[in-house]
Amino acid sequence: MKKREKIFIGIPCYQNVAAQTLEDYMRFAYHMGRRMPEYDFYLGVKTKTEQFRARNAIVQYARDIGSDWLLMIDDDHIINYEEDSGKPGKGADCYGFLQKLLDHDVDIVGPTYYQRGGQAKPVVMDKMGAGFKFMNDSDLTGGLQEVAVQGGGCILIKMHIFDKLKQPWFEPEHTYGTDIQLCKAAKEAGFKVYTDSSLELGHVYEQRVVISSKNKN
Repeated sequence: MKKREKIFIGIPCYQNVAAQTLEDYMRFAYHMGRRMPEYDFYLGVKTKTEQFRARNAIVQYARDIGSDWLLMIDDDHIINYEEDSGKPGKGADCYGFLQKLLDHDVDIVGPTYYQRGGQAKPVVMDKMGAGFKFMNDSDLTGGLQEVAVQGGGCILIKMHIFDKLKQPWFEPEHTYGTDIQLCKAAKEAGFKVYTDSSLELGHVYEQRVVISSKNKN
């Protein structure tokens, strides 16, 4: 009998989470329970005052329960983003993105999502000299492709990777963000990093709201 694989869902979480995200993630959990019965799922939500500490804790949780896979997904994404924007949603089909990532059976992979500011580029990177650069939409193939960095906001990782990496797996973001740190270390250890741009998640935009006597009611 084939061993049931364990998938740890790790969510680094700030104090303010959009209601749309909470509702969306509950639908995602329902989908996993009903449509993916061959897997055992575990959930860890870690408050992040410092992102690198939260991610290290999540990896340790996943190791402690002997997880085969780790899906890190941030608290500011929308899986069924078309429905949230008022357009016809994809229904349960969009929540199948995790199974599609698993089916690739690669070391590190994730879907496309976009920056919330600046030029709103896809959060996936290629090498540029000794550093990294954001890729453009025109660089994406619409399917699975090897890249230098997959955005850490939604990333699926084979847990055995962490056995080959030096601890701590994530450090303060003085030079590189946690996603670059992980992907860079994994590639140096001989693993490969991919993105699948046929899959896309929405990214909840942060907006500054100023309250005054004129709008407080």
